[in-house]
Formats: sequence, C-alpha cells, structure tokens
Amino acid sequence: MPFWLWFLVLGLPIAWLVAEFKASRPVRIVLGLLAIVVFYWVVFIGTQVVRGYEHDFMMFSLEDMHRLLRSGRTGEVSRAIEVYQAAVTNDTPFSFQGASALHRALRQMNTNSEQSAGANLAPR
Repeated sequence: MPFWLWFLVLGLPIAWLVAEFKASRPVRIVLGLLAIVVFYWVVFIGTQVVRGYEHDFMMFSLEDMHRLLRSGRTGEVSRAIEVYQAAVTNDTPFSFQGASALHRALRQMNTNSEQSAGANLAPR
C-alpha cells in the first residue's frame, strides 16, 4: 500500500485526535471533516471490493455448475447448492459467505474429478 494511502487512512485520524488537544478551532474542524470523508471513502471502497469478489465467485461458480451439469454430474451440483444454502447467514438471496462457500465447494469437486480422471488415464 502506498505511503499516501497509509497517511490518509491512519495518519489523518491521528492528526485529528492530536489537533483536538493542541490546535485551533478551524484546524480541528478541517481535520475532523477530512477524517470523516476518508472514513466514508474507505467504507465505500471496501464494499465495492467485496461486491466485486462476490460477483466473481458467483460467475465462476455458475460456469462450474454449467460444466458439471453438461457432464451429467447433477448430484455434485446439488451438494454444492446445499453448501451454499448452509453458508448464507441472512435472508438475502446473495451473500459473500455463501458465494465463496459455493465457489470453494465447486472447485473442490472439479479438483477431485480431475485427479480421479488423471488416475484413470495413468499408465499401469
């Protein structure tokens, strides 16, 4: 992480705290407003990153499910959906925990099937 970003995220609130005890009123107000704006910026960026990861997990999971369904492995897709449903912790249709659990379950199934297919093709 670049130095200027560390300064914004950590240094600005610390400067605001120090200014509360040692600086004049206008400096306190400016540093306080800047610290609040930076806090909301960090929260906004954080939510966008989580949303992007959730989107990617769901897209990769849908591709894996499509691949598994085309090869006739519906039981594995059903088990992965059960893992997803167990991981979703609220009433929303999507969640980061559910999306990542579904992605992990499908990747594990694909990894296991590739290993077993490779074992079948190995010379004896």
